[in-house]
Amino acid sequence: MAFFAAPFLLPDALFLVISPLKALTDDLKRRLRETGIAGGVWPSHEVHWDSAQLVLVSVHHAAGQDFFNLLQSPPIKFRLRRIFFDEAHKIPTDIMYRPLFGVIHHLYRTGIPIMFLSGSMMHRIIPHVLWIMKIDDFALVDEIRRDMGQPNLNIHHKELVKFISQQLSTLASHERGMIFTESRAQADQLGHELGIPVYHALLSEDVKTTAAIQWRNGVMPQDHFIAATEAFGAGINEPHVRIIIHSNPRSLTSYLQETGRAGRDGLPSYCFILHSHIPPPLSIKAY
Repeated sequence: MAFFAAPFLLPDALFLVISPLKALTDDLKRRLRETGIAGGVWPSHEVHWDSAQLVLVSVHHAAGQDFFNLLQSPPIKFRLRRIFFDEAHKIPTDIMYRPLFGVIHHLYRTGIPIMFLSGSMMHRIIPHVLWIMKIDDFALVDEIRRDMGQPNLNIHHKELVKFISQQLSTLASHERGMIFTESRAQADQLGHELGIPVYHALLSEDVKTTAAIQWRNGVMPQDHFIAATEAFGAGINEPHVRIIIHSNPRSLTSYLQETGRAGRDGLPSYCFILHSHIPPPLSIKAY
């Protein structure tokens, strides 16, 4: 609501949304079309900067010098009112294998107000986000927080991977399920064994887009489930996700974010944990 409502409040202004995941960018693009808000995904020819209200930019492009130069040029500079960084918990959690998060601080140097959004950012992570963004004056930062719990979710612990196949027949035609795996190889294996769509970072853009569409349309019963890594885990807003299954989850932040895909229609939904081996001990991080 923060960035989709903004153009309705200030229709003549421009707003930018930075997205850390390809799947999230695709989902936001779909929702942008549904709202009728002028804009699109940059870089592309569909963005007309003199009339655009909301423009989506992947973090890969936002970290580049071309994007920084773009923000300094008219007509953008004088219309841009706010930059939204969606799923901002990814900034500290993914920086080790996505170094581009370490140079995204140039957004702060533009002087444009930035809003960091996340449904699973713990309070202790915020100083680390600010450190990466080179925001050293905490007086400039306001924190707005609400309870992250979802009382309509029923969380279960299961031990047998066979449980996945048992759930394929439990969903209504409009309902969906998601399986979050501990590795890309496991996602591929489940996709092969169960005949369900697969989504992870090593797949081509066309394959990932096709998998997401196949899952959303749900033509065949096996299409109602998708096997994915965290590449499909943040910000996906499908209202009727009824079942979330985790295989050997290791990160509490990712687990909280991914279970948050369920029950977005407010109806009771179910989250299952499948452990095939003893979880590793929790590592102690700087944040």
